[in-house]
Amino acid sequence: MNAEGIIGAEPGERTETLPDGREVQDVELLLTEEAHKRIRLGYQCGRCMECFLSPWPEQCRLCGFPVATVQREYYEREFVGGKVLRTGLTAEELADGEARLHEILQARRR
Repeated sequence: MNAEGIIGAEPGERTETLPDGREVQDVELLLTEEAHKRIRLGYQCGRCMECFLSPWPEQCRLCGFPVATVQREYYEREFVGGKVLRTGLTAEELADGEARLHEILQARRR
């Protein structure tokens, strides 16, 4: 998997049942502004984060997600309420932002 643009991840509250019957816990991703843009424009898979050379392929070559037909709706549903970090932040600023995000996510769960 090409996880380009992922700054951090937190366990989510939901679980998802895979086609083979296994259940996996949802993950809340903290993405760069560039990753959000690539996903919105169809240059990156919104499910596995694989990047594409051409936008809106019929399906993701890595995970099989139907990018051309489902990703727009999936993006609108799954990528909500998040804050997009701008790039160009120092490592210290990113660490501080990640700590604050962790606190916010924990407070949401209460």
